[in-house]
Amino acid sequence: MIQEILGDRESFDPEEIKMRDEVMDSAMAGAPGANTMAVKYIQSVMERYSISVTGMNMVDAAYEIYKYVWGLDVLEELYNNPNVDEIRVNGTIVTIQYRAKNMETEVRLKDAYHVMKIILRLIRHDRGVALTDSTPRVESMRRDGTRITATCPPFSRKPTLVLRKPTFKMTLDNLTRAGTLNDSIYNYIKLLVQGRANILISGGCGSGKTSLLRHLVSFMHPRLRIVVLENDMELNLGDHYPDREDIVEFEEHPELGLTLKEAFRTVLRYSPDVIIVGEMRGVGEADEAIKACTRGHDGSLATGHFTSVEESIEGTALMLIEEGKNLPLSLAKLQVARAFNIVIQLYTSPVYGVKKITRIAEIWPEGDKVVIRDLVVWQSQPDDFLSGEWRIMNPPSERLTQKMHQYGITSVDFREAGVFV
Repeated sequence: MIQEILGDRESFDPEEIKMRDEVMDSAMAGAPGANTMAVKYIQSVMERYSISVTGMNMVDAAYEIYKYVWGLDVLEELYNNPNVDEIRVNGTIVTIQYRAKNMETEVRLKDAYHVMKIILRLIRHDRGVALTDSTPRVESMRRDGTRITATCPPFSRKPTLVLRKPTFKMTLDNLTRAGTLNDSIYNYIKLLVQGRANILISGGCGSGKTSLLRHLVSFMHPRLRIVVLENDMELNLGDHYPDREDIVEFEEHPELGLTLKEAFRTVLRYSPDVIIVGEMRGVGEADEAIKACTRGHDGSLATGHFTSVEESIEGTALMLIEEGKNLPLSLAKLQVARAFNIVIQLYTSPVYGVKKITRIAEIWPEGDKVVIRDLVVWQSQPDDFLSGEWRIMNPPSERLTQKMHQYGITSVDFREAGVFV
């Protein structure tokens, strides 16, 4: 009945229709707080037309109507649970990642049509994005930063959906409590960022690369002009740092001719101090990340899916070649080492619910080889990788120390962070 009433646009004045459409569209797009506004509006319509649902109070009934018509239906409670990091739908089966640990649920969807209905609702706000037989894979982003990935036949046997939520709040207390790092490692990383080292954050899926990168921005000087380049707008730095007025964020749109390469030309005209390439996947980002780091934009950041420091160097080099660079692998690796000063390696165990920094290494080219200097290493117990301690192995090299000195990092700063140079 509510759908019928709201569908009768002649019963509402134009201003209310405009307001209602904006609220409902924002709620479907995942704008923070919009779902609450949508439920309140539905409740007001129910009261206006004296609509009631047997066995439910007005608020609960409005919420259930919202879930079914505009929300995520049976996934809504999981989505609103702050401890759920990720929701995964495979056909009708729903599993989750709860506090970084994989878990099953009793939630089930009815059929493939039910799954597709939710997916299409999720991506409705994203221009140029569709999930059909001819485009059976889609990636998008909700306005609250949740990453959407979905597929359908013929790419997958049945409709699938993954919602990765930015639930973990990166604070020193939370990071130490979660076992991701300790105070000393946190302060060491803070110095590296403040000293404008170019940093590549490396790790597997769900290891916390994007969240860590987003947090590193908090260490940057507030007067630095930051320009972000992403495939999908995921970092949302402007929302996370509303007091920083000099953050510009670009998202590629190949369907509009705005490829990463084209976007990078615009980025350079925006006079950035720091360039951030959200994620390197091998479709142009590696080349742009290398250019960002080698054209005078000290302090630039990027992330990549790699399982070790060595693999991050070789993997990024291979991406450069795959993206069209006519270079032997050895020279491509030197180019990577010339661009990035630091690699931060992350590890995750979805079985035990752990995310951990396992290594921080400085890299640089020397002759025809890449030098890797360990700054921090996680030293585990022989029979238990998750038990152990972090050890500061080395200070930054003289070349990186001099660069950091240029940006205001002193010997006293190093000593206070427990790093002796």
